[in-house]
Amino acid sequence: MDGPSGEGVPRAWDGSRAESRMALGRALILAMLTLLACDVIGGFIAVASGVDTWDHAWGFDTEYTVPLPVGVLAVAQAKRLRRQR
Repeated sequence: MDGPSGEGVPRAWDGSRAESRMALGRALILAMLTLLACDVIGGFIAVASGVDTWDHAWGFDTEYTVPLPVGVLAVAQAKRLRRQR
């Protein structure tokens, strides 16, 4: 039943799931970093155009961007979850 083709090997043990989880983890980290970079760039644009102040652009009372500490914590959480898997 467990011939050379590996037909009898359970899917959980064939390694493809682990590789796809790593790829998903990398994609999550890349997506989170991209969102954070866009948020920081948007904050700089808002400050440069006079729409916002430095404190308001990335603080917790912001209206246009994600608070910078929240974005950084989201990226850190995604990295931690990737290491756990």
